[in-house]
Amino acid sequence: MSRVVSAIKMLNYLSLRNIVSLQELSDYLALSERSVQRLRNELEDAGYQIETVKGPGGGYILRQGIDIRAQELSFHQKKLIKQGLSILTKQHGLSLGSNFVDALANISKQLDQDIQTSVPSFQTVSLNLDIEKYQRHMEMIDHAIENHEKIKIEYQKKYNTFRSYTFEPYSMFVVNGMWYLSGYDQENRFINLKISRIDSITYTHQKFRYDDETKKFRGVGQFGYNINPISAIIVVKNMDYISEYIWGDKQTIEWIDDDSFRLSVTFPNEMAFKKFVLSGSANMKIEAPTEFKDWIILEAQKILKLYT
Repeated sequence: MSRVVSAIKMLNYLSLRNIVSLQELSDYLALSERSVQRLRNELEDAGYQIETVKGPGGGYILRQGIDIRAQELSFHQKKLIKQGLSILTKQHGLSLGSNFVDALANISKQLDQDIQTSVPSFQTVSLNLDIEKYQRHMEMIDHAIENHEKIKIEYQKKYNTFRSYTFEPYSMFVVNGMWYLSGYDQENRFINLKISRIDSITYTHQKFRYDDETKKFRGVGQFGYNINPISAIIVVKNMDYISEYIWGDKQTIEWIDDDSFRLSVTFPNEMAFKKFVLSGSANMKIEAPTEFKDWIILEAQKILKLYT
């Protein structure tokens, strides 16, 4: 590692913490403590103010200095950070406090608009697929996105129907717990492919002209596909944990009593709305849109008929 790289890494690390010990910096930079001290002196000569605190709990504090423009995070780095934030909030969310969790959520959204996530409603099952193959495809797509390289895809549209694509990959994202790939096909159509249905991927070693504006999703929002959004009002009983999640845009919650509340929210599409209501069974009552009351009655009748 060059001294320039070591210096930048040291500044970045110091900027994350109030105080960092000499031993910790030595371990992080893979340098001797003496080399870290010399690096600190060189940074001070360059205009950075790095205070030394002696005694137990002591170390270096970065007070001020010349701003260095951070490098743009790669797609892979952003994905790793988002995964780390997810693990952090899942394991320590309650102890961190709501304000800190809100801050992490904002960071997650800003990190990468290319990775769209939504809360999979009560999803506890695994995908029926070859995990190693799935992961390999994700890594190959990641590489192609980073390098703006066309790929050939064999895609399973139905059980026994396959289609070939020469694809310009732009981004991967998650909707309702499923990973998708978006980009242009050989007919210059902007489409989304479900990654679990990809049978094979081959590199073409051909570059394509990357359009920054295309990074903005077409028809996909923060909570899923924005196709005929549904503004709904639902009374929820005996499922207070539902109130801890954000299910769509313009969400408000009005508590009726200790066991029930009125949820007003705009779901991104009809499928998301119906899936949510069915997951609650008899614990959810639709107040609006009124036309879906007939739908839920019909669904209940179909289920009843199966068991009678």
